[in-house]
Amino acid sequence: EPGGAGDGGHRRGRAPPPDAS
Repeated sequence: EPGGAGDGGHRRGRAPPPDAS
């Protein structure tokens, strides 16, 4: 999961996904 969808992308330290709100 790239950045952890919905988690603001902090799961893998990547940029927050569009659904991070």
